[in-house]
Amino acid sequence: MPIIGPRTVAQLDDNLAASSLVLSADDLHRLDTVSALDPVFPYSMIHAPETRNRACGGLLSQIERPMRTVA
Repeated sequence: MPIIGPRTVAQLDDNLAASSLVLSADDLHRLDTVSALDPVFPYSMIHAPETRNRACGGLLSQIERPMRTVA
């Protein structure tokens, strides 16, 4: 919940009414897409295809990886 700072009762009412807003999955996806940040170091390096390929001795395309994350 964001911190709100209304100066009037009308502003408080508007802010409180916004808490009942329900976004669709498409709305959330669009917001996530436009607000996504570019990865910064070290993630930008770790996830770069050339770095991953180098770490695998140039054989990344030949390695079978799981289709889902294994925890």
